[in-house]
Amino acid sequence: MEVRTGLMLFLVFMILQKGEGQLSETFYSKTCPKLESIVKQVVANKISQTFVTIPATLRLFFHDCFVEGCDASVLIASPNGDAEKDAPDNLSLAGDGFDTVIKAKQAVENKCPRVVSCADILALATKEVVAQAGGPSWKVELGRRDGLISQASRVAGNLPEPNATLIQLNAIFAKNNLTQTDMIALSGAHTNLVAKKGLFTSDEVLFTNPASQPTVIDFAQNPGDFNAAFITAMRKLGRVGVKTGKAGQIRGCDASVMIASRNHDAEKDSSDNLSLAGDGFDTVIKAKKAVEAKCPKVVSCADILAIATRDVIALAGGPSYKVELGRRDGLVSQASRVAGNLPEPNFNLTQLNTIFAKNNLSQTDMIALSGAHTLGFSHCKPFANRLYSFSPSSPVDPDLDPTYAEQLKQDCPPNVDPRIAVDMDPRTPRKFDNVYFKNLVVKKGLFTSDQVLFTDPASKQTVIDFAKNQTNFKAAFVTAMTKLGRVGVKTGKTGEIRVDCTAFNA
Repeated sequence: MEVRTGLMLFLVFMILQKGEGQLSETFYSKTCPKLESIVKQVVANKISQTFVTIPATLRLFFHDCFVEGCDASVLIASPNGDAEKDAPDNLSLAGDGFDTVIKAKQAVENKCPRVVSCADILALATKEVVAQAGGPSWKVELGRRDGLISQASRVAGNLPEPNATLIQLNAIFAKNNLTQTDMIALSGAHTNLVAKKGLFTSDEVLFTNPASQPTVIDFAQNPGDFNAAFITAMRKLGRVGVKTGKAGQIRGCDASVMIASRNHDAEKDSSDNLSLAGDGFDTVIKAKKAVEAKCPKVVSCADILAIATRDVIALAGGPSYKVELGRRDGLVSQASRVAGNLPEPNFNLTQLNTIFAKNNLSQTDMIALSGAHTLGFSHCKPFANRLYSFSPSSPVDPDLDPTYAEQLKQDCPPNVDPRIAVDMDPRTPRKFDNVYFKNLVVKKGLFTSDQVLFTDPASKQTVIDFAKNQTNFKAAFVTAMTKLGRVGVKTGKTGEIRVDCTAFNA
């Protein structure tokens, strides 16, 4: 999983097909009058869960329009890995962008079944993420239909490279009636990049080339000019290659999240699960579709998740191991059943041991599994008390390294945007290793429930062992993961083999 995707937006601009259809801002005024408010609420909920929603959705819209026109062809999943989204230039698209459209589509279908296209929902969601990120809002022209072609082979060469020159950028945009000013304005979406200068050559060239420099200076000095130009460019972009009338179709989106509930009362909707990144769900969905193409109605979603977990660990440099298989999928998914079954970030050792013991996992298992915090991220709220309100005598947790605490304060100031996230492991956040335990030894555990593993004498020696001996840690991790994979499994005639991981079988 690309942890920093939500903080960095790499926009690329290229459009293959030209053409404008008959679109209207009031297209659904009679058939789905509450469409925009439905999408707006879904987007707001999604953004509250993860900042990744904003750049991921915006980038998804650009990639969709740039290849086959704005027809949602980038959403199509292929079991053979040959759909548009599978092209090398699209593999970096974040799962949260897809998840945003999927959730919005589900909410819209609940009110207006088979009326609104995925293409229009993506266009509306893009407007909403821009507006909710503090950017301009605009009226979205609607009436697109979903495309019938989605091929990876049609993507290559149709997205500009990050080292493109101004001439190359202008040539790409001109094919689709987008001017140099449009191109520069759309490039302004890179404002979501955490940087103070152009990251790509194609960014920096906009300022270094005399032909575009005055526009860049104008936009830098006059936010109103930039916002107006951005709106104009986005509306023009939204018309590229659209299908209207009898062209294309109105389809249901091809992917969803694990058991999705229209009433938002499924297990995934629990407050403890809202921070789960869309990329994790997307991984299982894609794997399930590929498996179904070869072995229909045979392999459970539970087994696919277990295998995928092993593989992402191995690909991140962690150990590989044999996965016990034969699970069946459960028939219950309720948000109300989650509370009290997951460890909290402020747990002490006794509380951690108690909750793991319920699942036949020992203290050593618990410590080894905690080592998975060498990967991933956390929003600021779960550890804010360690920075600002630990105790009356010490606002900062004394078991937190002072330098690390200051770094965290910079990343997570008081009243920080709840979408901001930081790495669980400040040293090697994208590598599965034993550095997590080395961090604990020097007081750089992010959660109280992390650092307590070293400060409590009952668990300290295990942490020291894992910090010194990566082989011991990985062996213990494999043992713990195998035991975890046996917890509460359904086998034999219990449960079911879901055809779609997002829903119980009919």
